[in-house]
Amino acid sequence: LLEIPATIIILSAIALIGGSIVIVPICISVAYIILALCMMRPIRAAMKKTASVSGKRQQILVETFEKSSAIRCCGLTSTWLRQVRDISGKASLAWFHSSLLSSYLATLAYGLFVLAGLVTISVGVGMVWAEEITAGGLIAVMILSWKAIAPLQSISTSVPRLEQLRNTLNQINKLFSINQ
Repeated sequence: LLEIPATIIILSAIALIGGSIVIVPICISVAYIILALCMMRPIRAAMKKTASVSGKRQQILVETFEKSSAIRCCGLTSTWLRQVRDISGKASLAWFHSSLLSSYLATLAYGLFVLAGLVTISVGVGMVWAEEITAGGLIAVMILSWKAIAPLQSISTSVPRLEQLRNTLNQINKLFSINQ
């Protein structure tokens, strides 16, 4: 977010060097914003489910250690193991699902990054042939385009980590509110 002013300056430099080619990084920037917004809800839901199930798994594991002798004495070992396996399986599946969504997001964000390069080169080569820009100008525009969209790629791939941080802060706030 701190790089947004620099990004605006970089886009202005691209417009000065390459003219209308500045549309490419602007469109890719909008695509990054749309991607992040579209993936936020599913990632939020997956992270909440992962946190909830992981908390339950942690709770049952603590109870297992605290009450192991009582579980054995009452003959509940097989029932308890079934519960532990069930909650561990749900936690693993939830973690896998949230990791899969994060991987999709990272792959799509990288794909947009590569697409930006391909479209910039394609448009730029036509401009070089039409003598609207020099080959050196095209190279400068390529470098600046990647520099302009890199912060948006970072933000969009950080959505899962930011969501995980938000969930952690909510859990800490709930813990503090219990003690008051």
